[in-house]
Amino acid sequence: NHLGIALVKQGQLNEALEEFKKAIQCNPDYAESYKNLGLALIRQGKFSEAIAWYMKTLEYIPEDADLHNDLGALLILQGKPNEAISHFRKALRFQPNMAKAHNNLGLAFAQQGRIDQAIEHFLEVLKINPNHTEARSNLELIRKGGQFPQGVGFNLSWHQQDKDVFDSHS
Repeated sequence: NHLGIALVKQGQLNEALEEFKKAIQCNPDYAESYKNLGLALIRQGKFSEAIAWYMKTLEYIPEDADLHNDLGALLILQGKPNEAISHFRKALRFQPNMAKAHNNLGLAFAQQGRIDQAIEHFLEVLKINPNHTEARSNLELIRKGGQFPQGVGFNLSWHQQDKDVFDSHS
């Protein structure tokens, strides 16, 4: 797992993927290897494969709110909003004040035309963080009757997780 992280930091993603797979073979119960493999696949834009590995990771850490949030965002990108909504809700079950999951859930509802539910979640974001500019923009877009494009504007935890995981092992 550590060698895979080092290879990601060097930009050697294919080699890193192989190292994460080896780490999983050596220790199949170590969830971080699955998660890191998913993160590396996201860096390569291989969202379908990342989803599969994230689903496997959930077998080991089913209460990981960030993982559910990110899986929801990836599912939106794959055109699976109902599955995405389920994962955003799970993220909120495990971390009720997760602003990015509320915002993502609001976006998913807005894209489905479920405007009242979208507003509810955008307002919840603003209760958690009154300065959340994306939630304010989303509410303004609803007020103006605007459309929410498919897959645009979703907040992923993996941007920060990716930075934390791959940059903290210096």
